Amino acid sequence: MGVSLWGWGWVVYGLVKWIDQKFLGGMLNKFWFSKVQAQSKAEGDQGEGEPTDRGEKKDN
Repeated sequence: MGVSLWGWGWVVYGLVKWIDQKFLGGMLNKFWFSKVQAQSKAEGDQGEGEPTDRGEKKDN
């Protein structure tokens, strides 16, 4: 039962994505990514004092 529901979820996702691209010009996709970027910026502001592992050099 769970596998069947999981499969239908992918079908619905694909249908919504196709409708977004075909008829809405990617409006839902742009809206979603703007929300994700805003959320990641908010999370990044909370951890300003922590060192990162992005190859940045620390001042000693």
